Amino acid sequence: MGLQLVRRPAGAAAFELPGANNTCAYGEFKAGLAVCDLIVGNGPEPVDDDIVKCNYEIKLADTGKLVVNARNYLFQLGIGEVVKGWETMIVGDGDQLDPMKVGGVRRAVLPAELAFGKLKRGCAGDTCAIPSNSRLEITVELRGIKGMTQLSGGASAVPFELT
Repeated sequence: MGLQLVRRPAGAAAFELPGANNTCAYGEFKAGLAVCDLIVGNGPEPVDDDIVKCNYEIKLADTGKLVVNARNYLFQLGIGEVVKGWETMIVGDGDQLDPMKVGGVRRAVLPAELAFGKLKRGCAGDTCAIPSNSRLEITVELRGIKGMTQLSGGASAVPFELT
C-alpha cells in the first residue's frame, strides 16, 4: 500500500471540511463498508487508472483518534496504492455505491478487511498509529482527476499540475 503515515509539517494547513455538515447518515454497502456523502460534488467521476488529488483525514473508527490529516495527496486508482476500502469509496462498488464526483466530500467506515487487515502501520517500538485489525474512518475531499486515458479531443478529465 502506498499510503504513508506522515505528520503534517508545523505551520501547514490542516484539511478542514469546507461548508460540510459533519453529521453522517451512513448507508451500508458491500463487505461492510459504511459510507455517507457530506458534500455531493458536481464534477466528473474518476475511474480506475486515473490519478486523483484528495484532501483526507484518517481516524481509528473505534476510538476517534486522529491518525493522519493531509492535503493534496496524489495517487493512482486501481493499482493498490491505497487500501481497498478507500478506492471503493471513491470509484464506487459497481452496484449500489456511486462514484464520487470532483468537489465531493465523502466519509466511510472501513472494516479491517478493507483497510490494513492484520497489518500494523505507523509503528514506533510497541506503539502503532494503526494497530492490527483496526476499523478506519476516512473522510476524503476529491479535489481533481488527471485521467490516464484521453477523452475526446485529447483532453484529460480535470487537468491539474502534478506537484
